[in-house]
Amino acid sequence: MSPSGRFGLWGPPACWALVILIVSSLPGVEVEYLSFDWGDKLAHLAEYAILGVLLGRLFSVSGRLVRFRYFGTLALGFGFAGVDELHQLFIPNRFCEWGDFLFDAAGLGLGLIVYITFRKVRS
Repeated sequence: MSPSGRFGLWGPPACWALVILIVSSLPGVEVEYLSFDWGDKLAHLAEYAILGVLLGRLFSVSGRLVRFRYFGTLALGFGFAGVDELHQLFIPNRFCEWGDFLFDAAGLGLGLIVYITFRKVRS
């Protein structure tokens, strides 16, 4: 596979993971449009659903990784979500919370389901 092909597969999930890390590295600031009950949890669900779609794509179209598409997507995603939550222990006004991790995990699963469903509909 050419270098541009590898970036075409790994680039989108890596870039999105970087966006997640940058946002979660900002000192805790209440985002006004997410200040309703469960707004924070919905944000976790949405950002990790996008990551789930991107990782699902990576593992579904990358030759040797196809057999790991479900396990690989969830294992890599859960690992990243855990690191993301743990690193917030060191960010002012940020917190490492199990609830956030659970919504991250749910988002990954949702994103993977969306990607798989989209692929089945297209084929």
